Amino acid sequence: MIFDGYSKSKQYQGFTTIDLLTFVATVVAAIVITVPILMKQSSKRAQDVATSKAEEISKSLFEEVQVQIRSIEQSQNARSMASVSSHALSWEGVVSVDPWGNPYHYRVLRDIYGKPTHLVVWSVGSNSRQDTLENDFDVISGMVKFTGDDIGYIRNL
Repeated sequence: MIFDGYSKSKQYQGFTTIDLLTFVATVVAAIVITVPILMKQSSKRAQDVATSKAEEISKSLFEEVQVQIRSIEQSQNARSMASVSSHALSWEGVVSVDPWGNPYHYRVLRDIYGKPTHLVVWSVGSNSRQDTLENDFDVISGMVKFTGDDIGYIRNL
């Protein structure tokens, strides 16, 4: 008789229910741990893309705003900058699309004399709602405190 590792009274039965439950619990635990990490990385990646695209848009708009400012200064003579109402580029508006399908917003901040000081480009983020309040656009310091999931870039003019 050849010995095959099993006795005739006990044949190999396969995996027990406890073995299968242990395996399933391990797989579920691994999924529960890794999915939030992957989602966070995906969200961070989208935020990074939105920030870099806001910077690119600000560079493009910066050049247009600079040309516009020079044109206004040359044609203004005795008029104040605030009295000039027709411009090739609006002082604020929307351009392009962020990673969440929302438009990027831009605004040229001006000082109390109407002189453009800063260009701000921002995305409302994944919640599609502007969380940054109008009061958060500080013209004097040129700072913008983006709140919620809003993401943006500010450039001195």
